[in-house]
Amino acid sequence: MGHDLSSDLDTAVVQINQAMETMVRASPQQYLWGYARYKAPRQEL
Repeated sequence: MGHDLSSDLDTAVVQINQAMETMVRASPQQYLWGYARYKAPRQEL
């Protein structure tokens, strides 16, 4: 960690994704595996 991000957006996105993967692989029990990104929001009553 502690590396500078590229000024190129696509390269910076890859750098961030790789850093996240490294952290998850180091401690997978700490990652929020129940992430509900694709669930529809609850409807208000």
